[in-house]
Amino acid sequence: MTRALVVSPLNGLIPLGLYASDLHRFPAGGLVRVTEIDLLGVAVRRAGETPRPPRPAAFVPHGFRQVLRLDRPTFTLVRMASERPIVFSLHRLL
Repeated sequence: MTRALVVSPLNGLIPLGLYASDLHRFPAGGLVRVTEIDLLGVAVRRAGETPRPPRPAAFVPHGFRQVLRLDRPTFTLVRMASERPIVFSLHRLL
């Protein structure tokens, strides 16, 4: 299985890299062939404020289905899966 992990905001990759050292950036063209897409929205921490992670409605690309959604106090995770590898463009999410 090949998985695409999309993290927002971008600085959320810093702590994630401590736990998953084998992560790679999307290729320059933004296209990958995957069977799973994980969208991770991390709460921005500001002094004196309660962190609030993004809670967007998930955009599910053609050929994928949403299989998991976790809404937690500091993050939101949406997982989408496909039966077969599909070419996925990161630019479709931006």
